Amino acid sequence: MGKSKLELVVGVFVLVGIISLGYLSIKLGKLEIIGGDLYEVDALFNSASGLKSGATIEIAGVEVGR
Repeated sequence: MGKSKLELVVGVFVLVGIISLGYLSIKLGKLEIIGGDLYEVDALFNSASGLKSGATIEIAGVEVGR
């Protein structure tokens, strides 16, 4: 096996390793690349007096949603 062919094989192997490591880091780390910090919550109330559609949602005085 020539030197240039060996370098090519090693380069491809390293590239596949780096891509695999990145993929596993995202999947096992449960990272969300796009829209990861959003989720939808549904709730049913007997009475919703005083609530308006599109009103802000606050927890301990901090706005956390709409």
